[in-house]
Amino acid sequence: FITSGLIEGLSLFDEIIPHLKRDYFTIMKAAVASSMSLVPLEFIIFRFFPISLRPLCVNFLDIVWTAVISFATHRGRSLNQVTSSDVADEERIHNNVA
Repeated sequence: FITSGLIEGLSLFDEIIPHLKRDYFTIMKAAVASSMSLVPLEFIIFRFFPISLRPLCVNFLDIVWTAVISFATHRGRSLNQVTSSDVADEERIHNNVA
């Protein structure tokens, strides 16, 4: 939450903390559910797949897990979400041009 939000340019106290308070347990439930559903698949991979294919298969499952968590984290955000820093940047650019 915090690190990815800061990298995305979100404000810690205005946007990240409220998002964390609102969606933390929902995202944790999605993480646990996806992890528990992938455990049987990992068992099958380690039991029946040859050693040469195991890293490929486990990495594929990691991509699925990351996609589920990313979707759960970003599902409430719109693609065109404007942050306060975006508005400040636009004002600064507009004032320098004019």
